[in-house]
Amino acid sequence: GSGTYGVPRWIGNIVNMYGARKAEELNYLYFKQGRHVPAAITVENGMLSESSYEQLQEYMNGIEGSDNAHKFLLLEVEGIPKKDELSNDEEPANVKVDIKSLAEILQEDALFLEYDEKTRNKIRSSFRLPPIYTGESQDYNKATADTARKTTEEQVFQPERMIITGKLNTLFLPDLDLWHVQLILNGPDFRDPLEIAKVLTPFIQAGAVSPNDLRDLAGRILGKTLEEWPEEEYHRPIEAKPKASTSLLDTVFQKSADSQNELVSILKDLRDELEEIRK
Repeated sequence: GSGTYGVPRWIGNIVNMYGARKAEELNYLYFKQGRHVPAAITVENGMLSESSYEQLQEYMNGIEGSDNAHKFLLLEVEGIPKKDELSNDEEPANVKVDIKSLAEILQEDALFLEYDEKTRNKIRSSFRLPPIYTGESQDYNKATADTARKTTEEQVFQPERMIITGKLNTLFLPDLDLWHVQLILNGPDFRDPLEIAKVLTPFIQAGAVSPNDLRDLAGRILGKTLEEWPEEEYHRPIEAKPKASTSLLDTVFQKSADSQNELVSILKDLRDELEEIRK
């Protein structure tokens, strides 16, 4: 990224990248060359024997690796005798070997974990990407994930596509002698067909949309391409039909009215017959 191609956007984080690399190397070397005996061996009133010194030196030189993680060390110590000032005799020394633990100064886990996390955040922010795009966040739900995707699309990906298509339309198409067309890079469609269907339900019930208006939406839900119906009636809104009454009281009244009408009709027919007989 120099000269004609400009400076990369991550150039400001190059020091952090070097630091993250060194931190990884340090953590790796801890397991490869780490001291498996985190202690200091002190000898009082004595000294290590020659064989023990060589054994300790050999042990420390070959201690790296996981194969030597659980070996033990045996030391032989020779006491330094003291002379009694009165009898001028040598007294045996009270030799004491002490092993002081130094485990508290060693790392319990990998070092610079927070530094490494901050480095990743800085590099990702150079590209203006949320953590969901690099798989680093675990506290996302559907609402926050959709918001992050839409915001990144509006502020990052869409401007990048416009830069690319701008160069293609101004540099590439004229060389091909194309003047009345332009290239467009499509973005993702964040519309949820099920949510749109819920919003359209009142309009469908009110007769504000036609069947062909809903074909594209039904196609996205079914995962196939649906062509429009050619008949004219499918281009007109659906007429809203009055809801049928389903209450028990309305049903009883309807049956009673039908029975009364039938009874009146029978009585009229009977009257007509009686009049004919009288004549």
